[in-house]
Amino acid sequence: MKDIKAVFDIGNDSIKTVVFAKDDDQDLILFKHIENTKGMRKGKILDSEQFTETLGKIVEKIVQKLGGDFIDEVFIGISHPETIVRRISEQKRIMDNEIRENDVDHLSRVVADVALQTNYETIKILPVAWIIDDNKREKDPIGLKGKRLELIADAFMIPKSFYNSIIEAFDTIGLSIVDIIPNIIASSEIVLDYDRKDLGTILLDIGKNQTSYAIFEDGYCLGYGNIPLGGEDVTKDISIGMQIDIKEAEEIKTINGLSMLASDKKSKETLDLHFLTDIIGA
Repeated sequence: MKDIKAVFDIGNDSIKTVVFAKDDDQDLILFKHIENTKGMRKGKILDSEQFTETLGKIVEKIVQKLGGDFIDEVFIGISHPETIVRRISEQKRIMDNEIRENDVDHLSRVVADVALQTNYETIKILPVAWIIDDNKREKDPIGLKGKRLELIADAFMIPKSFYNSIIEAFDTIGLSIVDIIPNIIASSEIVLDYDRKDLGTILLDIGKNQTSYAIFEDGYCLGYGNIPLGGEDVTKDISIGMQIDIKEAEEIKTINGLSMLASDKKSKETLDLHFLTDIIGA
């Protein structure tokens, strides 16, 4: 067993963990688990000790499952309500009319420097397009001919306090983070193929307290954003609109309204799906 990697998807409601590895060039899932998040609320770690204990419980379960094998690399997936996505464009002249790796690296470093913002940490710089001589859009420009190269990239930034808390918590449990990936990027790579991105698609990633979105057209991302509304808000609306408690409302929402009310008193009454749709759409 080699290249054992762990992915922690950190949400306000739960932390989802998957550990996988390569064995004879095959990807194997070794462990998967969901643990309720403690010490965190709406993108803020309010109790670092509780949050670290939550991670510690997950690691204990991983150790029990894997035995002597352990994690080589750790990746973090997050959706933070205060994420800033800044689109940056920088360009440089190509000296010998052929684009080389050092040209690409130089522009990437320039974009990273420009992306710096007070009290925020840049966690990911995602190239949107490389433009050669103002008119040719390319995904990979290395080796192509041109006199000028421009990089258009999206810089994803999260509050530095949250970033530092995440790093500190994982350091405490003995794990070093290789990369932090915004969930909307991961979702777009998994859910959307090139044809959907080319035709034009809006991708929504609905979390507990927020919804992230990405807009694609002609194979490129036009922009990302966050809306401070999520599944919890829908649950509250159902609870108020149908005059039921939060637990019942969550159950109805989770199974898309195709349910009977949980209480014995109403167990024989079929839900009015039109009414439920009006509540959610309001």
